[in-house]
Amino acid sequence: MAELAPFTPRIFDGAMGAASRSIGLPPLFHAVGGDGMAPTLNEGDYAVVDRGALRFAADGLWLIRFADGAARVRRLVAGPGRVFVLCDNPAYRTEEIAYDELVILGRVCGAIKRL
Repeated sequence: MAELAPFTPRIFDGAMGAASRSIGLPPLFHAVGGDGMAPTLNEGDYAVVDRGALRFAADGLWLIRFADGAARVRRLVAGPGRVFVLCDNPAYRTEEIAYDELVILGRVCGAIKRL
């Protein structure tokens, strides 16, 4: 699972780093692949993930594990008894998943963008 290997670049000493370290876990930097979250996150960007947030608590960007075992960033929106899993790229369809089937790996709290 190379895409889940945490590392802490020296530049990451601001508020997000302090917040993640306050719960005892270093932040995780997830390499974004594909165009599913474009234009918010593009291939080659890194999503900064708070690994202490392992329960879906609010709409937003989350790193989740799919049934195929892949970890991907998706926008989650609460629905009645289900969670809507959206890509920011309108070319992709919205999926629905039951709360008890949702595997959260962390909440996206920032990004390192490729220029």
